Amino acid sequence: MKTALIRNMFPVVGVALIVLTAFAGPAQALQTRYREAIDLSAEQRTLTQMMSKEMLLIALGVDPDRNVGNLRRHRERFAEVLRALRNGDEQMDLPAHDDPKILAELARAEGVWPEFDEEVRQVLASGLVTRDQVAAFARTDTNLLGALDGVLAAYEEAAAHWGRNSVFTNSLHLIELQRELTQQMSKEFLLIAYGIDVPANRANLTRSIDDFDGYLRALIEGDPEHAVLAAPTPELQAQFADVAATWYSMIPVLNAIADGRTVDVETMRRVDGLSNDLLEEIDTALAIMESL
Repeated sequence: MKTALIRNMFPVVGVALIVLTAFAGPAQALQTRYREAIDLSAEQRTLTQMMSKEMLLIALGVDPDRNVGNLRRHRERFAEVLRALRNGDEQMDLPAHDDPKILAELARAEGVWPEFDEEVRQVLASGLVTRDQVAAFARTDTNLLGALDGVLAAYEEAAAHWGRNSVFTNSLHLIELQRELTQQMSKEFLLIAYGIDVPANRANLTRSIDDFDGYLRALIEGDPEHAVLAAPTPELQAQFADVAATWYSMIPVLNAIADGRTVDVETMRRVDGLSNDLLEEIDTALAIMESL
């Protein structure tokens, strides 16, 4: 399977002070009520992918007790954040929003969430996942992700009026996409392993691998198509090197099933572990970027 290679990982970025100056002002401007809301909205998409992944791991018999615990924790976090986005939350430094478009998109997400949540609750109650339940949450997961897309887009549209810098914002957006893709790829891997819509999920996984690889290259080298600069500081360059190292160890494992090979429980467990390691590395990159 075709997978782009990341070459010339850390090009010379010109005069560092110029780049840092370009990022400093926008970084301060992003410390508004919208930055936290955007982060949390993106987190909701990642949490949705994680919950689906965990239900698939339970269905496949991979560390079921641990994954039931993870599923319960992530469900609680999702519900907490959804309430906070609607009502505001002082601990999350998140005031309530009164933008009509944001409120409409939140209402849409709130309307879709109970259907997905019902599948999650049933799994938490029984500790088991049937084939019918896998088919059901695979469908409701797609609906919830679509609704969350609308929430995120509404916050980003509102934030644009506050003068957020496009280059800085685009870099953050790609990193947030990377966070979600770590969990999306493992979910797609497990859907194939379980035998759900195998041709479609093989195509989805291939596309997700290529997307992750391309976004990572853009964040490292800069990319005019995505309107992002190359990683501007040695600390961020080093962190993206760590991301790339974990990513290269994950590609062959993902390719095994994307290319049609059979995988065992240990391989499924390895994919889950690598996806979580990759998410942790990307979280660190996001924290560094937001501190600039």
